[in-house]
Amino acid sequence: MAKKEIDFTALQKAIGDMDLAIAEFEPCYKKFVGSVMSSIEGNNSDFMVSLEKVLRAFKDNKAKKALEAVKRYKDDIQIVCEGMEAVDQAVTQKIKEGKKS
Repeated sequence: MAKKEIDFTALQKAIGDMDLAIAEFEPCYKKFVGSVMSSIEGNNSDFMVSLEKVLRAFKDNKAKKALEAVKRYKDDIQIVCEGMEAVDQAVTQKIKEGKKS
């Protein structure tokens, strides 16, 4: 049987968790990439070559673009959640008005 109600508190908590994750990641990726790049210089192995490619991809603004996409996604989720909550409240009000008649 399908669940018949939306847990808006859980949705808002998940959105808040995304906000926290974004806030924690944003300052770290810039410092992390530079730090790791300087740490791996001079190391030779297949793994280091692959790691360097990944880090260069992050350094070349791919991490920034990914972060911006996640922010837009989170904002879209927030808008949908607020819309669903407004509809839920409007329907609830209409039901209450109908019961009074």
